[in-house]
Formats: sequence, structure tokens, C-alpha cells
Amino acid sequence: MWKKNIPELLCLTFIISSSRESKAALDNGWYGRAIQAIFLRAVEQSYSHSYAALLHKPNHLRPYSVSSLTKVNSVLPEENKYAFKICSLNQATSAALLTCTNPGAMLSKGSNIDMSGNLCHISEWSINAGYNYKDLLYKTSAKPENINACFELELESPFFYKETKTKKYMSEPNKLTLFRSLLEKWKSYSSIPEPPGFIEFLSNSISLDISRLEKEKVERGSFTRTGSKGKLTIHTEESNNPSWSFLLSLARFASFAGVGKDTSIGFGQARLLSDY
Repeated sequence: MWKKNIPELLCLTFIISSSRESKAALDNGWYGRAIQAIFLRAVEQSYSHSYAALLHKPNHLRPYSVSSLTKVNSVLPEENKYAFKICSLNQATSAALLTCTNPGAMLSKGSNIDMSGNLCHISEWSINAGYNYKDLLYKTSAKPENINACFELELESPFFYKETKTKKYMSEPNKLTLFRSLLEKWKSYSSIPEPPGFIEFLSNSISLDISRLEKEKVERGSFTRTGSKGKLTIHTEESNNPSWSFLLSLARFASFAGVGKDTSIGFGQARLLSDY
């Protein structure tokens, strides 16, 4: 566990168990917003009231992302176990998240949490990954001659974005909508700039294959969104270009930040499947 050098990027996985009565609801519901509320309440109670308010400030980038619930296979059929992730995008939020897992804190092992009226028990938590921004960049720039000309990204939860001109929600990604939100977050929380001409490279020098994506509709009360899920492939003919190396860094960053809109309530969860 980190005591002094807390990482800027941190991802924790929580395993929870529930009663048999809650199984049907937890199996079929969308709980991204509930997990966001649990995280913010934990920060307020265990870390700082003012920082919790900052994390939920309207119309601002959020230095974290959360997943919804996923079912965990269990040896015992009567066990109802689920997993969710919380990821932080700067050191202050990483510190807050880790504090919330201290013994007796709201997200500690053995604590009970209310998942939209379903009482759940945190049976364990673990650290998925912890990096600094420079670590992501180093991994792709150390040996540029070894970088492949394509990589795969999996959208694990529905991706959508809001079209600037029409204000409509769109579910089919393109090169700019997929990576611009990542770049915006990277520039907000990292001191490492993108290479000169990166947006031009993104527009003109890569191809995006979205043929394996499928649409998924999420409904939770009056809230309804449709997004794209599945695997997509990004390819270039200029793999020795520094912008391609940086794009791979953004793809790694997607595992923490998510892509598209509403990543703070479970949408746009993503992970890099293969790179070089």
C-alpha cells in the first residue's frame, strides 16, 4: 500500500454480496449512479466534506469514473456476489479513495452499503492498477519501433456522447468523439502535453472499425440511454509517428477514465485489449 507516493491513477475493484431477496434486482438493474452516490458519501464521511462536494460539482470534469455492477461467478450457488470498480484520475482523488477503504471506513472490507435499497456487504476489495501519467506514456514510447500499427479497445459498458450542435445523444463513436473526451481529461489532470499536430493526426491518419459494436439500452426509472458496447479496432499507416504512441497512451488511460459521456455513473467503461 502507498503511504507517501500515492499514484495519480488508481483503480479499485470491490466485491459485494447480497441477500437472496435482492438477487433479481441486482442481476438486472443499472447501478452506476448508485455506486457514484456511495463513493461520494464515503468521501464525505471518511475523507472530506468539501472534497466530496468538489467531486460532484455540476458541469465540471470529474476526476474519477465508476462502473455499474457485474455478476461474479461463485462456487456456491446460494452466494450472490457482484463487482464494481472505482477509478481516480488525480492524486487527491486517489488519496480520498484509499482513505475510504481504511478499517472502519465506508468502503472497507466488512462494511455494509445500501445499493438503491438493497443491503450489500463488502466482502473484499483489491487494487487493479496504480500508475502515474508518465508511466502510461513511457510504456508506449520506450521502443517505438516495436509498436504495432493497430490496437483493440473494448467498450465494456454503453458509450454515448452529446452532439455539440444538435444537443442530441449519439451512440455511434467516431475517431474524434472517442478520443477527444480522453484528451480533455488527460490535459486537465496531467502535465504531459499531446504531441504537436495530434488532432490532425487523429482526423487524417487513423482508421476506426466499429463493425463489432452493438447497441444496448439502459433504463433506470425515467432515465434512459442507448449506447454502443463491444470491441473496436484502431489502425494507422504511421505507427512511428509520436502521435500514434500518444494515442496508445490515451487508450491505456481509458481503463481509468472511461470514454464518452457520463463515465462518473458507469457509462463508457473501456479497456485496452492489445497494443504491441
